Amino acid sequence: MDDQYFLDLPPDLAAEIATISKRDGIHPLELSRRLLELGVAAERAYQDALIEQIEGCMAKSCPVERKFDELPGWTFRTSAVSIVSYGAIGRSARGDVVAEKGVDPEAVLELCKSKAAEIHRGG
Repeated sequence: MDDQYFLDLPPDLAAEIATISKRDGIHPLELSRRLLELGVAAERAYQDALIEQIEGCMAKSCPVERKFDELPGWTFRTSAVSIVSYGAIGRSARGDVVAEKGVDPEAVLELCKSKAAEIHRGG
């Protein structure tokens, strides 16, 4: 297997892809593309589940919406989702949604704002 396909991968992952590629007769780039698609799908599913959990808790606690001048068109809500965990959700006027969960409500909000800022900048 030509090592040119694995320049940016950790050696153990490159070896695993090479082994599977050879075993299944799939070109390494095609296998890498499929793995990337699975990772993106898993991240989306995680975000959807996180949003659903946080929104369920927010429905019970009625948190206040917050807006920030540096993120026009975005609103944010933070709420306790368990005894030791907080969730934050940010929504843009055009339908983008970001969510985070953690133990510090202000840190969770800042992470949410950071994700929103990346989307706002077009990244």
